Amino acid sequence: MTIVEQARTARVGSRVSLTGSLKKEVRRAQYLFRDATGDIRVRIERKFWRGPEVTSTTVLQLRGKVETDVRGRFVDVYYFRILD
Repeated sequence: MTIVEQARTARVGSRVSLTGSLKKEVRRAQYLFRDATGDIRVRIERKFWRGPEVTSTTVLQLRGKVETDVRGRFVDVYYFRILD
């Protein structure tokens, strides 16, 4: 298990597993994810989302790879599940 604080400093391409919640949609398929250590941007493509209803209090487990773009570091999610 990884925490957001570690994901923000991990090497690009590193695989991470995060537990926390989505706080807001930043743009299409991109969200602000938060755990007890901070926030990080995550990208969840529609093919991985598959439509479950999620609120800012829903606890999720995400797995993905650390990536970077012009807006900074983010996690490109390839798996997620609802924990509560």
